[in-house]
Amino acid sequence: MQVVLRASGAETLYTSLLRCHGLEDVVILAPLIDHCEALEEQLAADALLLFQGREFNPQIPAKVYEYLRGGKPILALPDQAGETAKLIGAVGVGQVVPIDDSEAIARCLPDFIVNAGCGRFKLLEDRQLEQYSRRAGALQLRDLIDHLAPRK
Repeated sequence: MQVVLRASGAETLYTSLLRCHGLEDVVILAPLIDHCEALEEQLAADALLLFQGREFNPQIPAKVYEYLRGGKPILALPDQAGETAKLIGAVGVGQVVPIDDSEAIARCLPDFIVNAGCGRFKLLEDRQLEQYSRRAGALQLRDLIDHLAPRK
C-alpha cells in the first residue's frame, strides 16, 4: 500500500515527519502534475484521500466532484461542519472522519483500507453522478437566475 500526496506544499515538513515515523516507503510526496495526468492517476488508484480544513467549510472543491466521478471510495478528512463532509456523508461513497481527530483517523484507517480493497463501499451510478456535473450545476444556476430575475 502507498499513499501519494501530490503537491502538498509542505514537503519539507512532511519529509521530516515521514522519516521520523519510518513511513517513507508508504507515503510518497509527489510533485504537481497537469490536470489530465491527475485524473488518470485518480482513476488508477484503489481509493482517494481528501483533506479539507475548517476555513473551507462553505465550499465544496471541484476535486470532490472529480473524486465522485472517478468511482473510487473516498476517505474524506474534512471539518465535520463543512459542506464537503455533508456531501460525502450523504452520498455514502466512502468514509468521513474529522480532520482534527487523529485517534478517529487511526481507528478508521485499517477498516477503510480493507473495505476499499474488497469493494464494500457504495459507488454512484452514472445517473446519480449527473446531478454533480458541471452541466447540472449550470442548469441550476440558470434556473436560480430565472427565478430571481424572470425573463420578460
